[in-house]
Amino acid sequence: MVLPLLAFGAAHSVNGMEKKFTDRNRGHREANQLGGALKVNMPDWFDTTGDSYFKHVNRMTIELSVAEARGSDAELSVRAAAKKSEAVAIADRLVAGSGWIPARCA
Repeated sequence: MVLPLLAFGAAHSVNGMEKKFTDRNRGHREANQLGGALKVNMPDWFDTTGDSYFKHVNRMTIELSVAEARGSDAELSVRAAAKKSEAVAIADRLVAGSGWIPARCA
């Protein structure tokens, strides 16, 4: 009974993402330290998708992300997209199931 209560309290007190609550770099560092101590494997809990990531970054970041996840040939298909929305859809499809997550979430 105590462990679920502690988990609930920690989940509501640790914030590595919202700038209004924390210095973002310090928050990321602390969240990563906590995740490491708890042996949390982020790909088990976060899927990199168009909605969760690619819509929120610029095209260059999308291209680099796809290259890191699937290689330079995959990056070329993202680069060939005419619009960002197309690049997001392509990246979403290519990265799905790869277990790749942005370095900040690792």
